[in-house]
Amino acid sequence: MPPTLTLVCDICQEEYGLEKFLFEAACGHGFCETCTKETKSRSTCPLCRAKRSAVPPHRVYITPVDAPAEDQAQSLINGLSKVNTQSSPRRTRNLRTRTERIVESLDGNSDVVTKLLAAVKDLEERLRYFPLELQRERDEKAALQRKVDLWYPRVNAVEEMERKQACLQSKLRELKQENASLQTSNNEIKLLHDTAQNELKKYNDIVAGQMDVMAAKDKELAQLKVQKDENEKQIRLLKKKLKALAKSQPPRTDTNDPNDSLFIERSNTVHH
Repeated sequence: MPPTLTLVCDICQEEYGLEKFLFEAACGHGFCETCTKETKSRSTCPLCRAKRSAVPPHRVYITPVDAPAEDQAQSLINGLSKVNTQSSPRRTRNLRTRTERIVESLDGNSDVVTKLLAAVKDLEERLRYFPLELQRERDEKAALQRKVDLWYPRVNAVEEMERKQACLQSKLRELKQENASLQTSNNEIKLLHDTAQNELKKYNDIVAGQMDVMAAKDKELAQLKVQKDENEKQIRLLKKKLKALAKSQPPRTDTNDPNDSLFIERSNTVHH
């Protein structure tokens, strides 16, 4: 069975087996699973700041040999140089433990030990200023918070205005929809009104025509009535004349005198 390769995560300084590491596709740097998940929102590599690839971090599989102490020391020096005020206490403790272990394994390699001790001294110098840097960061954060507190009412006012504007826009859309609906209804009503007016005009024309016909009929009836009255008057007058004529004539005999009818006709002609 091949030996297990143990690596140090440059972010948390914890030691894990190779199978626990995920490597960036763009730059090739690898970090433990935990740190990879914690830094996945960053657009660049946490170590070299190279832009990350769209390909997600992946595992690698190799057959390792024991890494020389010098290489381990160089990795440790890189880790020491990246310690800052944002580094966790756990990472700092891990660096101290690894430093002690690697110094023991160097077996008097003065050049590497010198570089390692220089890196430790540099870290100690920087640690002296960490409280000041932390205080400065806290002051900056407090100042920023004060600005935020000052701007917060304005932001609330702007958000309230945006909400009102959104509400007004929604109301405006509703009114436009209602107006469009009313316009459609108005057009339908106008169409019905125009249709009704046209039908009414037709009926009025029909009624007017019927009235004209009735007026003509009434006039004709009036003329007929006048004519009837005149005829009745003539008939009554004729009856009177006939009665008067009958009274003035002698009694008729049974003989048929062909001149009787002629006499009557002549008499009618004379009186008429």
